[in-house]
Amino acid sequence: MAYGLGPHSLYDQLNGMGYKIEYDRAKMLYRKYEEEFSKGIRFLRDSGRLAFQQGYLVNIAGRRRYWVKPNPEDAVKYPLGLDDDAYNGRIAGIEREGGNFLIQSVNAEMTKRSMVLIRDYIKKNKVRSRFMNQVYDEIVTRTHKDDSPDFVVAKRGLMIEAAQQYLKTVPMEVEGHVGDSWTK
Repeated sequence: MAYGLGPHSLYDQLNGMGYKIEYDRAKMLYRKYEEEFSKGIRFLRDSGRLAFQQGYLVNIAGRRRYWVKPNPEDAVKYPLGLDDDAYNGRIAGIEREGGNFLIQSVNAEMTKRSMVLIRDYIKKNKVRSRFMNQVYDEIVTRTHKDDSPDFVVAKRGLMIEAAQQYLKTVPMEVEGHVGDSWTK
């Protein structure tokens, strides 16, 4: 919901998943969400507005993302100017992308830093392990069975260490397990 789902979309989504819910109940759930997460929602919306106003944002690691502001005077793209739905839709898109950027890009920074720390740990400690996959915030390694129990603990610790380099006051948890094959 933080990325733009409103009460009507929540209602549609829940009913589409098989939950029989009245619109008023979905609206109440959405309002409860807004109350519980008001600070985070405000951060995302303020960041989005800033992305549109400046045309760029910079995350806490210094990574920049730029957006091209739509020109309401472009009569081909936006025949109704400021009142054109396509123009206003593009502004909404930039604002949504701006809020998402500050969250998702820091996650990417933490994951990349984690992989560097893990690689260095593997080399230093002669762990028989190789990177197999990385998806969003998940780092999958293939590790020798004799090294796995200790390595999974070290890997979790290194991922927390990387996260704390960016998020100084946010407590971080990392899950991880040893298995015969990769599972989601």
